[in-house]
Amino acid sequence: MSIHITFLSQGSIILIFLALWFISLSIVAYALVQDSGFSVLVAAIFHMTINFISLLITDVYFNPTFWMINGIVWTIVAAVFVLSKREIYLSPKR
Repeated sequence: MSIHITFLSQGSIILIFLALWFISLSIVAYALVQDSGFSVLVAAIFHMTINFISLLITDVYFNPTFWMINGIVWTIVAAVFVLSKREIYLSPKR
């Protein structure tokens, strides 16, 4: 069973902050991949790094406090990326 599916039974707090984490990771990943000319290698390394770190912290996976802190920290990181790369995220599309 995929680790993502196991979170569905863990309650709404974990799911909310897990979703916040996924969205934040997507924002950071897009900025990194965009800077590299949309390199598949950069995307793969980013994804592999997140998966490897996740394997190292499996003992806190179902701890709501962990997901709250993790979600907030990654939201701050994503906000820094958005503010530092306004031309990607905040400029009007033509």
